[in-house]
Amino acid sequence: MSVLKELALKILPRVRVHSWGGFGSQLFAMIIAERLIAKKGLRQITIVFHTSGVTERELEIPKSWLDRFRIEQVADYHPQSLRNSELTSKALFVVMRERLKVILSFMGFTSTSNSEEEFLELRPWVLSIRGHYTRIHLTEPEIHELMMKFGLSNTAQSIKEAAIHYRLGDLITSESKGIITPNRIIQAWREGMTTELPLKIFSDSTRQDFEGVWQEVQGPANYEFYSLSPIQTIQSCFKVQEFLGTNAKLSLWVAVLRSGISMKKTLIPNEIRLQVEALLQNQTHRKSYLSY
Repeated sequence: MSVLKELALKILPRVRVHSWGGFGSQLFAMIIAERLIAKKGLRQITIVFHTSGVTERELEIPKSWLDRFRIEQVADYHPQSLRNSELTSKALFVVMRERLKVILSFMGFTSTSNSEEEFLELRPWVLSIRGHYTRIHLTEPEIHELMMKFGLSNTAQSIKEAAIHYRLGDLITSESKGIITPNRIIQAWREGMTTELPLKIFSDSTRQDFEGVWQEVQGPANYEFYSLSPIQTIQSCFKVQEFLGTNAKLSLWVAVLRSGISMKKTLIPNEIRLQVEALLQNQTHRKSYLSY
């Protein structure tokens, strides 16, 4: 490293990339941070992982994947009722803070980077980046790097099984979001997949919670249920011959990673179809999935 570059890294302020949500959302923040290192070589990058959201979140990405960045974890989760009371008691502060955000955004010191266009418009002097980052256009090297991190290969032979990733978790009780109904999943499975294949179902909920939802329909009786870590879930769903995802970032990432293999059938819900299309915009195989 040259003396001038080393001096610049010490003097120039860091760029802070903020992340809310679980593993799938954190992957997006990591990719934005990786891009910033390449784009702003004289700036150091900090990824700020927030615990706030519909439910409390924690850092799920292995720290070995983040060794190029400084990591901050902000414990800012509060139950909804407490958040509402705080907003009421601090109404003036909230108004002033929002006005300051508008000014800083107008001047380019803060920005969102939810799409490829917004990322390309980042100012050289940006200090803080916030967003969900789900409409960027992934490059081949970015997808390849993710494959390497997960220990996956496009040349490996697929397992003759089918997998469903059924996102439940906080969606069961969420007022602003909802689960994809079991009836819709069963219909997609029957019409779009090979029902004779052994079936594995992966969920972020317990088997008891899953069966409480699943019992509403006459679904397949013979299946294996798994509640694994996000990394294990993605690895397992990548390897099967046929995959059906739901409205979850993990399902989205599985679809992206499987997109380079035409022999693998991938079904995703319409709720995430536009996001997958945007992410694979630059890929020649971006239509290697079906939506339901």
